[in-house]
Amino acid sequence: MATNTLSDALQSNDLNSLIQLVKNDPSWNTVYNISVALQHLSFEDPSKIDGYTTTLAALQKSPDAPKIVSKRNGEEEVDAFWDVFQPQIYNVITGVFGDRKVTAITPTNEYLIASILSGSAIRTGLCVSSAQIGEVTQGLQFPESEYQDHYKPKQYEVNAVGACIQVLAAGQAILKTDKLHESEFKERIQAIGQAVKSPVGHIIVQVSKFIRF
Repeated sequence: MATNTLSDALQSNDLNSLIQLVKNDPSWNTVYNISVALQHLSFEDPSKIDGYTTTLAALQKSPDAPKIVSKRNGEEEVDAFWDVFQPQIYNVITGVFGDRKVTAITPTNEYLIASILSGSAIRTGLCVSSAQIGEVTQGLQFPESEYQDHYKPKQYEVNAVGACIQVLAAGQAILKTDKLHESEFKERIQAIGQAVKSPVGHIIVQVSKFIRF
């Protein structure tokens, strides 16, 4: 199935069309192409990410989503839609996390866009994982996160801003994951400003301090 057709349906947030397209070709390739469309559209216009994650969360939970046929070791296997779809979405969200080549706090920084996508996915229930929460705890420099072992000091600022972006995008849902404690979480947000020098980054950190849980 052409990726453009799936991309058009996602760009329009047309859940019914997406379901029908998957029914027309219930294959691993279709699931993969949906994840490719999500990545492309998210980086093309981050302001629309919430719409995409909301639509795909509904697709993931839909009783009308068909089972997916995959080939493993030359044999066909049938899996529930969620079981095939979820790992692909996880790969899209976390795939950029390891890339810290660009540390400037700009609207085109792919790590920061991935942080928006991750936080939005947490809020809508599209994808919640320890890897996503780990980016938050390392970015906010939780002592137990061992952030110093994973990143260089020059990366601390972009990590901190990315963590705050995830917090803002996820809202209360980030605490409902039961992977973070509210008191320590608020303490780290208050303290992380020392790692941020960029004027834009500073604004993001300040705004995140006033989020209500």
